[in-house]
Amino acid sequence: MIGKILGGFFGFLLFGTIGSLIGIVFGHFFDKNRSIHILYSKKNMNIFYRSLFSTIGKYSKIFKIFIDFMFIEQIIKNIGLNSIEKKYAIKYLEKGKKDDFNIFDFLNEFKNIFIQNGKLQKTFIDILLEIAFLNGNPSSEEKNFLLKIAKKIGIHEEKFRAIFFTFSYKEQFHSGWNFYSEYYYNNDHGSKPYNEINKHELIEQAYSILGISPTNDIYEIKKTYLKLMKQHHPDKLIAKGFSEEAIKKTTKKVQKIRESYEILKKHCKK
Repeated sequence: MIGKILGGFFGFLLFGTIGSLIGIVFGHFFDKNRSIHILYSKKNMNIFYRSLFSTIGKYSKIFKIFIDFMFIEQIIKNIGLNSIEKKYAIKYLEKGKKDDFNIFDFLNEFKNIFIQNGKLQKTFIDILLEIAFLNGNPSSEEKNFLLKIAKKIGIHEEKFRAIFFTFSYKEQFHSGWNFYSEYYYNNDHGSKPYNEINKHELIEQAYSILGISPTNDIYEIKKTYLKLMKQHHPDKLIAKGFSEEAIKKTTKKVQKIRESYEILKKHCKK
């Protein structure tokens, strides 16, 4: 049962409500593996959610961040807490907001229990970062606070920065325009000097980056784009423990792939 709960939880973090259903299916596999089941005992999971909601409370208090209760409800639902556990989760959320509550002392129990459990450590930080990025990029003060929390629960600084970088990348990835597409757009609308040669070179470069020919239609371009995005996604490197430098290089490559697709998509519409 715990495997399904965690599977749904991980799925929710990655893909939302639909993802949680997919995660439950994968979680069923873990339920069959009795060797790891003890890691997610009821007692341990109680420590997990108490620590998590206390930290969320402290974070929202320090940085005066409003967190929609529906978002909290969704976390509670996807963790799989029952009605009694839900009340305790809310209780610890409010407890964390108290001025005299020392979150770093409180997290000692979490660290002792999950010191060898990198998956739950990362899940803990992932949830906090999901909240931190709700309204855009966190401030440097928020980032420093989250880094201290990460270190406290057993995540070393380099790994935290890699995880944070990925969230930052996702924020940028979904934010809209980029350098190349903006350049292309502005040239079309005359806000910059129109230069047909530069535009031609830009299109050629886009085809080269995607590794396709100008004879390919928009459907083939999109198919290639999606394949490359999946192949080079930074999340895969983080899962394999690659360095922050490697993740940065991959992120730049992914950005170029996305920019090239935007250019060719616009070009093919003409």
